Amino acid sequence: MELSTTITSFAVAFGLALAAMALTIKISKQLNIIEPNNDRKTHTEKVSSFGGVGIFAAFFGAVLLVMQPGLGSPVMVFALAIPLFAISLVDDLFHIGVTIRFVVQALMGLALHEMGFQIHLFGDIWLLNLGATTFFIMLMINAFNLIDGINGLAGGFGLIGSFVFGILLANHGAYELAFACFAYAGAILGFLGFNFGKKARIFMGDNGSTVLGFFMSVMVLGIFKAEGTSASIFSSNSWLVVLAVVCVPMVDVFKVMSFRLANFNSPFSADRTHIHHLFTDGLLTHPMACAILHGWTLLLVGLAMVFPWVFTLPTIVIAAMGPYILGYSLRVVGKALASSGLDKTADGVDASQ
Repeated sequence: MELSTTITSFAVAFGLALAAMALTIKISKQLNIIEPNNDRKTHTEKVSSFGGVGIFAAFFGAVLLVMQPGLGSPVMVFALAIPLFAISLVDDLFHIGVTIRFVVQALMGLALHEMGFQIHLFGDIWLLNLGATTFFIMLMINAFNLIDGINGLAGGFGLIGSFVFGILLANHGAYELAFACFAYAGAILGFLGFNFGKKARIFMGDNGSTVLGFFMSVMVLGIFKAEGTSASIFSSNSWLVVLAVVCVPMVDVFKVMSFRLANFNSPFSADRTHIHHLFTDGLLTHPMACAILHGWTLLLVGLAMVFPWVFTLPTIVIAAMGPYILGYSLRVVGKALASSGLDKTADGVDASQ
């Protein structure tokens, strides 16, 4: 892989993101388009929720400037995100229903499948594999959308995923997709410069988190496609690494949806039952919670890469439950301290779904 193209893609996207975020913040304040406060959010300052606009512009700007892809380039698959970005932007402004969003996501799954970015679980049965591919894409989109609840969390997962998936794609010779991954990593890092910490200057918004989930699904399916695993994704040499990267967002969306349904609530209702709430409602600040969840992910990625035989069914269960065990423990301690009159230290911004 050309190291110079990798570095250039990353650097250009990073620089464009810094400029785009500053411009987005300025325009949002002038137009008074800010994230509203409610009982689930603790920010008091005026913060724009259009960080996804800057990430989107920086990514495609870097791809077009550095890679100059033609119509037949595999990188053009990322352009499928345009309808999702548009509908999510409208949702951030006017709050449309979930039906329209799901229809758009399902159509994107169909398009990706027909472009060869597929999950093979059922041999040559086209309809079942189409269903599996579409379900996976919709799951990824909504998992990363729902995990976007505290400053830097979703962006950090995206940064880790972009780097890891870029390396895997490069190792399999899919260099153009790999360059796109590093460009996206640069765009996210530029965003995190304005988002990470106790006080954010900009939020990612649905316009950023849904596209993040879609891009992650494209990268994952691109890895399976590059490996030529036509029989099953489990014949891929990379599926354990992929699982390690997406473990926390995936487990969180299953847990949250299951708990909501068990309590006879809509799976799309808003609450404070996410993994990050266990940390921030306990004893930790937002940066500390991010450090734990991102660190846990990096640990799993390292184990999956260096010691893949460690990942048996019991260890996968432990990997999934580990952050929850710690989170619930911190919540218990936090409540005990609160009842004794001591204040918790967690603060910052919460834009959770």
